Amino acid sequence: MLLKLRDKVTGGKVAVVIVVLLAIPFAFFGIGNYFSATVDTNVARIQLPGKWYSVGPIGRETREISEQAYRSRLDQARIQMRQVMGEEYDGSMFEDPAVRRQLLDQMIEEELLVIAAQRDGLVISDAQVAAEIRAIPAFQVEGQFDPDRYRQVLSTQQPPLSPGQFDARLRAEMMRQLIPSEIGETAFATDAEVDVLLRLRDQRRDFSYLAIQAPELEVAELEASEVESWFERNQDRYRTDETVAIEYLEVRGSELTVPTTISEDTLRQRFEEQRMRYGTEEQRLTSHILLAVDPSADDAEWQAARERADALKAELEAGAEFEAVASEHSDDSGSADTGGDLGWIERGTFGSEFDEGLFAASEGEVAGPIRTIDGYHLVLVREIREGESVAFEDVRDEIEAEVLSGERERMFSDRAGRLMDLVYRDGTSLAPAADEMGLEIQRTGHFGRDGGDGITSHPEVLRNAFASQMLAGDEVSGAIEIAPDHMVVIQVAEHRPSEPRPLAEVREEVEQTIRAERAAAAAQEAADALLAAARDGAALEDLAGQAGNEAQRREDVARTGAGIDRTIVETVFSMPRPQEGERSLTLARLGQRDFALVELHAVSRGDDLVIDPAERAQLRMQLGRARADIEARAFVDALRQQYPVEVVESRL
Repeated sequence: MLLKLRDKVTGGKVAVVIVVLLAIPFAFFGIGNYFSATVDTNVARIQLPGKWYSVGPIGRETREISEQAYRSRLDQARIQMRQVMGEEYDGSMFEDPAVRRQLLDQMIEEELLVIAAQRDGLVISDAQVAAEIRAIPAFQVEGQFDPDRYRQVLSTQQPPLSPGQFDARLRAEMMRQLIPSEIGETAFATDAEVDVLLRLRDQRRDFSYLAIQAPELEVAELEASEVESWFERNQDRYRTDETVAIEYLEVRGSELTVPTTISEDTLRQRFEEQRMRYGTEEQRLTSHILLAVDPSADDAEWQAARERADALKAELEAGAEFEAVASEHSDDSGSADTGGDLGWIERGTFGSEFDEGLFAASEGEVAGPIRTIDGYHLVLVREIREGESVAFEDVRDEIEAEVLSGERERMFSDRAGRLMDLVYRDGTSLAPAADEMGLEIQRTGHFGRDGGDGITSHPEVLRNAFASQMLAGDEVSGAIEIAPDHMVVIQVAEHRPSEPRPLAEVREEVEQTIRAERAAAAAQEAADALLAAARDGAALEDLAGQAGNEAQRREDVARTGAGIDRTIVETVFSMPRPQEGERSLTLARLGQRDFALVELHAVSRGDDLVIDPAERAQLRMQLGRARADIEARAFVDALRQQYPVEVVESRL
C-alpha cells in the first residue's frame, strides 16, 4: 500500500508543490516572534477525538493553526498576487473578510488531510522523500542528482535552508497529497460518459442574430434637484480613500559599523570547527533491491522478507547480475526499471540504518540485508568517490567574509533587541526609544490600504498601520521584519477616515453616470421591445429596420464559433433547443448599451463525427480528473463534518 502511494506522489501535483517550495521564500520565525511572549494566538483549532475506553473518550487533542502561520500564508498570497497583477494589483482585496476566511479554510483543509492520512496509518518514508528530492531537476547536474548542487540551491533560499528543513517541508507536502492522490486513482469515466461529453463538445448549431443599435438620446440639461436626489441615494459610491501617515524607527544591518578585519587565530579556529563544510562528503554510486514490508506488519512477515532477501543475496554471490535481479524482484518501482540505480549517495540521504550498511561496504560489494522502515535492502556499491578537504589558505577570504557578516548580524540582533526592550518599556510613543538610541523618527506621507512606496508597501506594515487598535495613534507596533537585516517599529501619526466627497467636487462625474444609466436603460428597453415582438411572431429580418442592422444567419457553428462575437456564441450554446411549434429566443448583452437578439433554429449532436482513439483516451482522462476533484472535495467536506473546527474570526 505504501509503495503504491509512493508511486502516486512522485509526479503531478507534488511536482508543482516542489516548484512552489523552491520558488517562494519559506515562512520563518522572524524578529517579531523572537521578542513575543508565548500566548495563545491560534486562528483555528481542530478538535480530534480521544481514544475510547470503557469510561469513554480519553486524551482529546487538538491541531492548531497559529496566527503567525496564517499571517505568513497571507503575506505570500499578497506577494504572488502583486507579481501576477502588476500595476492592476489592489491590496484592499485582502482586507475582504471573505478572502481572508477562504485562505484560512484552505489551511484548515490541508491540516485535515494530514490528520486523515495519519489516522489511516499512512506514512511518508525516508526513502520516498529521498527519491522525490533526487528527482527534482533543480538538484540535478546532467540529469543526475548532485548533492553539492542540492546544498547550493538550498543555501540560496531566503532564509537559507538546511537539507533537514527542506526534507521536513517536502514530507509535509507529500503527506497532504496522499489521500487526494489515492482518490484520484479510483475515479474514472465510462465510455458512455465520454460519448455524452463528445456529443456536447461537438454539437453544431444553426442560429440567427440581430445586432441592436442603441437609441440616440438627446443631451438634455439635468435638473439640479434630480442630480442632488440621485447623489443622495448613491453617496457611498463617491468617498475618499481611508489613509494614514506613520512615523517609524528602523534598524538596518547594512548601516551598522562593523570591524573590517578579523584575527588569523579566529579565522583558523572557525576553519577547524567547520572543516568538513569546506570539503566534500564521501559519495557512493549505489544500486539497491527493496523487499518492502508494511511498518505495521508482524514478526512473521518481517522474517519472511528477511528470508527472501537472504535468498536473493545468495543468487548475487553465485554470480547473478544485480541489475537483472533488481528489475525482477525490487519493490521500489522508482528504481527497479533502472536496475535499482540510486545514483550518488552521501551520508544522511536514506537514514542511519541504510548509511551504516552502505558505508561499511567496499567497492563492488553487496551489503545487507539492511532493515529500514520500508523493509529489507540489498545494496550494491558500484563506485566510491572519496571526500576531499581544502587548505585553510584556499578558503580564508570566504571565512573572513562570513565572520564579518556574522558580526554584522550579531550587532543587528543586539540593536534590534535593544530597540524592542525600549518600545515595550513605553509602548505609547517612539520618542523615548529614539532618544535613548540616537535614532531618527522618520515619517511617511499618507497612503491607503493598498500601500505606497518603501516600507509602506510591506504587508505587515500595512496590517499594523490599519489595525483598529493602532489608528488612534497612541500605540507603537511590535517588531516588523522588512528583511532579515531590516526591522522597523511604527506608530500612526495621522489617520484620515474615508469620507463622503461633496457633490460640488464630483458633479461632472455624477452627471456622466446619470446619463450613462439613462442610455443603458433606454437600450435595454429597446432590446426588450424587439424581443417581445419576436416572441409575438415577428421574424428577425422584419425587425431589422427597428434594430438598425441586418439580421445574420449562421449554420453548422461549433462551440469555437470562429469569426463570431464570443458572447453571441456562448449565448447560443446556452439556449434550449427549439421545441416543435415554438421558437427559442433570447437577448445577448454585448456591452453596457449593446444587445443582440438571438434565435436558435436547430441543434445537431455530432454523432457522425469520427474520434481518434488517442483523443478519446485523453477526454476520458480529463473527465476522470474532474470526477476525482469532485470526490476529493466531498471527502474534505466530510472531514470538516467529522472534526469540529473552531475559528477565532477576530484574528483574521
